[in-house]
Amino acid sequence: MTETSSFRRRLAWLRRKAGLSQEALAEKSGLSRNYIGLLETGRREPSLDTVLRIQRALGVELEDLVAESAAPLKAAEKTNAYREDSPFREYERLTRRLSKSSPAEMDVIVKMLKQVMRMRRLSSASQSR
Repeated sequence: MTETSSFRRRLAWLRRKAGLSQEALAEKSGLSRNYIGLLETGRREPSLDTVLRIQRALGVELEDLVAESAAPLKAAEKTNAYREDSPFREYERLTRRLSKSSPAEMDVIVKMLKQVMRMRRLSSASQSR
């Protein structure tokens, strides 16, 4: 995969993941919608300034947008991570929310998860008999 191919795929995927249309990303980044489309189709090469504007508009790390390895992107694409109803989207929401939890809240959450896992093991054991 070439750098251009990787960038354009990452750009499109991250834009959809952020729930933005090309027009909304263009507005946030100060670029035109047409130019965003040209970047996503690989018909234009972005300057460093353009990449940085897009990175800030998407609210992602620069590495997420320009990393050479496409393995994480391919895995995420297979799960349709950008779809609103996907499990990955729910996981992201939970992760963000958990990152803002206090240590006391995290203790309660961990205890609840342990109890749920224990109940599932008991349920599985009883069904297999």
